[in-house]
Amino acid sequence: MTTTKSIIRFLRSLIPDFTLIYWQLRQSWQLLILTGLGTLAALIVVCTIPLYSRITLTAGLHSILEATPNNTVLAIHGPNLQFQPDHPTSQFIISTTRSYNQTLQREVPGYLHYPLQPDVILQTPPYVIMQQDQYYDPPPVSNQLSLQGYDLQQVKQHIHLVAGSWPEEEQGQVLEILVPRETADGLGLHPGSHMKIELAANPSGVQEPTDNLSMVVAGVFASNSSTDLFWHDNDFRPSQLNGPNTAQRYAFQALAARDTMLRIVSTHSSQTSSTTLAALSLWTFNWYYQLDTRQMNAQQIDSLMQGLSRVDDQIQLTYSPFDLLKTYKNRTLVVQLPTEVLLALITGMVLLFVGLTSSLLVYSQLPHIALLTSRGAERRQIMSIFLLQQAGMILATACLGPVLAVQTTRILAHFLLSASDQGIATQFLSEPLQLLPEILGFVLITAATAIATTVLAIYQATRIDVLLLRRRQARQLWQPFWQRYYLDLFAALGALSSYSLALYEMNTGALSEENQAQLLAPLILVAAILTIFALLLLLLRTFPFLLTRLSILAARSRSATPTLAITQLARAPQQALSTTILLSLTTAFALFTLVFMATQTQRAADIATYIVGADFSGTIINTQDTPAQQTTAYRNLHGVISATVGYSNIIYSAQNTVVGLKAVDTTTFARSVIWSPQNSTQSLDTLMDELSSHRTVGIANLAVPAIIDAQTWNMLGLHTGDSFTLFQPTGQGRLPITYIALVKIQHIPTFSYGLDNGAAGSEGLMVDYQTYSQVTAIAATQAQAFLRDPILPNYFWLHTRSDPTSLKAIRGALNKQQKLTGAIFYDRYLLLNNLYHDPLYLNLMGILLLGACVPLALSLPCCLIATWSLLRIRLAQLVVLRAMGAPPLQILAVLGWEQIPLYLVLIIMGVVAGWMLSAMTLPALVVSSLTTKTLFMLSNVSTTNFTSEVQLPSVQMAIPNYVGLLLGALILICLLALGLLMRMVLRISFHKSLRLDND
Repeated sequence: MTTTKSIIRFLRSLIPDFTLIYWQLRQSWQLLILTGLGTLAALIVVCTIPLYSRITLTAGLHSILEATPNNTVLAIHGPNLQFQPDHPTSQFIISTTRSYNQTLQREVPGYLHYPLQPDVILQTPPYVIMQQDQYYDPPPVSNQLSLQGYDLQQVKQHIHLVAGSWPEEEQGQVLEILVPRETADGLGLHPGSHMKIELAANPSGVQEPTDNLSMVVAGVFASNSSTDLFWHDNDFRPSQLNGPNTAQRYAFQALAARDTMLRIVSTHSSQTSSTTLAALSLWTFNWYYQLDTRQMNAQQIDSLMQGLSRVDDQIQLTYSPFDLLKTYKNRTLVVQLPTEVLLALITGMVLLFVGLTSSLLVYSQLPHIALLTSRGAERRQIMSIFLLQQAGMILATACLGPVLAVQTTRILAHFLLSASDQGIATQFLSEPLQLLPEILGFVLITAATAIATTVLAIYQATRIDVLLLRRRQARQLWQPFWQRYYLDLFAALGALSSYSLALYEMNTGALSEENQAQLLAPLILVAAILTIFALLLLLLRTFPFLLTRLSILAARSRSATPTLAITQLARAPQQALSTTILLSLTTAFALFTLVFMATQTQRAADIATYIVGADFSGTIINTQDTPAQQTTAYRNLHGVISATVGYSNIIYSAQNTVVGLKAVDTTTFARSVIWSPQNSTQSLDTLMDELSSHRTVGIANLAVPAIIDAQTWNMLGLHTGDSFTLFQPTGQGRLPITYIALVKIQHIPTFSYGLDNGAAGSEGLMVDYQTYSQVTAIAATQAQAFLRDPILPNYFWLHTRSDPTSLKAIRGALNKQQKLTGAIFYDRYLLLNNLYHDPLYLNLMGILLLGACVPLALSLPCCLIATWSLLRIRLAQLVVLRAMGAPPLQILAVLGWEQIPLYLVLIIMGVVAGWMLSAMTLPALVVSSLTTKTLFMLSNVSTTNFTSEVQLPSVQMAIPNYVGLLLGALILICLLALGLLMRMVLRISFHKSLRLDND
């Protein structure tokens, strides 16, 4: 009974509170809704970023694992074949498979296709095909044959018989085999052909019957082995033998039933010689397991790598995706820290907005709070009124925000990710409840920030009565928190410390290059942000003094309008300062993200051009055509505008340093390559004229005129006109060649020598092909040296059209050439397309896109809330001015003089801060992001020691055209807020406002 009365008494005590809450909501529901919408937008942003990042990282993992079928295979090299009468081979396969299955299920559970049914393949080494046999028409020369033992029931699903029939299980000693069409054509075989292979050569020279294996061709087959995972990259094509007198000898392959092979050889095992038994022991088993990537996500990389490492310790893995996963993990680490810093920056800006809007909401109610305090209301009552309002709004946004964040992530993934990655996004977002742990922390931090700032603002507001409020409205009586505790000084010290640590890492080598790449960009970004924040606070610290001086100057003017406006700002600038800080930071970050995106895209194009050098480029192999004939052949390809060929190789300095060399055709090179202004101040036509004009003198003096990149120029300590010696590899050693330093340029595009030879060094020299070939030939003749690499054109560059039809025709021709000769070509269009669809690149672009949208999404409600709050505070003053005879236009002019300079200051401060942030961080942030590394990986370039030994083109800050749209949008938002303020002033009810205050 007592408890019931206590509850009733407590509920009755809340009735006045709820009455005050209802009354307060009637007064400020519009402002509360506007604050809630802003908080909801902020919550959507901070929840979308981790969800989208998780999707892109998982998509990147799937893209590398599914790039080739064998990337998801675990290959185990089993024990060699052993013949034991009491241990049948079939039982050996079963027991070994069971052991492997148990190990894999224990170490990598959930990552394999179940039930575990590995492919078990018996492989033999190549054996000599015997030429003397009464059943076999021998080929013109001796060849070799290796056998692949499969379960034929599985094989039937993956091959197509062209001729003959399937092998039958017989008890005889002749092995029935299936031969691929290439083997049948090369050896002249057909169904029914008999042959023998020599298992081992008898030392006595007398061949025993059991030293040979008799076979008969049951059928000829064709397979799609290049794309079928079942064959594990075995294309069954004959390969040419290496060694003396093997010009026309090949190693062929054939298929047989695995169990039949084992039965026949086991029968012979007790009768064969020891030499043959030793040869049979080289027969090996291989087990192939398939990873299940359907449910795999980026967070499981470490777990899978650890499991594969444990498996490799227990079982000898001949192949696993461990190295591939490690490479991908390193790629994610390169971009992870800059991405996390950007995420922290966006989150911090969102929390700053949430805190500011919560404070503005309380600040707009400051007269009512002061009135309640003066009339004896308890602090608990006042806090309960506003906290219940805020709590309801925060609870609604916390419930609605994650739901809308999932939809925002789905939309973002739909527009940014490729069609092949859409399924990953759909699967990941299909169960929203499972995503709650991913974003719960962000929801709680945002809600806690809003509640904490509200509690702090209400606590400070309840310390103010009506008298103190009037004094504060008249002039500034206290300093804001950041001024009292010198946050600008601490920000400056933090920036100085971050810069010092970054310089220490760069100059002392205290960390490895990999750790430097991961830590340098975040340190510089943090230092730049703290620097800009300190400068903004320092400027705002001096802002009241500037307003005071301006008010003195305005007092000398004949118009009272600017005097009233500036004097009011100088007396109470706190609200203006807080709004200016937020809007300046949002403007700066929006500008930074737009410039970063443009610079990142431009950097990708610059590096792609640096790698390829033209629209298409590549190697030329095994051709005796003249340079003119080769140029004409490439020029006649459909879609080619201009073509050129040249010679690319590596040469050496006296200190054995690798130097790249490109000998080009001066008449066609300039028309065929892409020459960036970063490469040199001179045009490429001018440089080609320099080389051709010195041709005659160079040949006569046996000195090759050279255009040299800056790194090589500085390494050799050259001056214009200097002669120097570099060494050309020959069959007997190295041939010295004299060069003349003509021109120093910054870069020579086309990283061809590193692509072909895997060597890292400087970009090197660019010379005239005719001069170089003749001087080298004369020097080799005089030295009686044999050139290891003849000076023949081995590289081409193409300038092409960009329409799909032309690109398809050119790629088809170059792919055909690659299949015939093994030549490699590089496609700038495809390279950039691969980059722009790379999930890790899209991860960074998506975060930057959200970062660019955050300021526009937050600045509008912030301006509207600040405007509304200002009007509620200044209402009495404006009404007094109107009652004293000031016309409406003059009142509007006073507001314009107050607000327009503030908007101009915040936009100018935001633009300057954004430019400073971009200039200080972009070189480190863009270089350390995944663009460069991804481009080289997509180009199959070895990046070992690359960034430290090769001087890449410098990062050029790109200013996108749509920066003007951003500034226009910000100006439009400011004008909208100003127009709303003026409209509200014109609609003031003066007969209500002129009544005496409630106090």
